[in-house]
Amino acid sequence: MLNLSYTSIASNHPLLGEIISENLKKTVEKYPTNDALVSLHQNYKVTYEEFYKDVIQLAKAFLADGIEFGDRVGIWAPNCYEWVLVQYATAEIGAI
Repeated sequence: MLNLSYTSIASNHPLLGEIISENLKKTVEKYPTNDALVSLHQNYKVTYEEFYKDVIQLAKAFLADGIEFGDRVGIWAPNCYEWVLVQYATAEIGAI
C-alpha cells in the first residue's frame, strides 16, 4: 500500500497537493509548446511536450534496467539538463 506524506508550514500559498509527476503532466497539457528546460552551456532547449517525452523515455530505460518503485537512484553531475531528467524520470516510476 502506498502512503503519501504531506507536510506544510504556515504560508499564504497552499501546497498543490499533487506529486511531481502529476504536476508535470498537467503542465504539459496546459503549455505543451512553451519552453520547459533551457541549458545554455549545453545548447539544450526543449518544450514541455519534448521534455515529457524525454522523461518517459528515461523512466522506461530505468525500468528496463531493473529500477523499481522505492529504489534509490543517485546522480553525480554538475548543473545539467540530465540531472533534471533523472529527477522527473525517477518521480515518474516512484523511485527516489
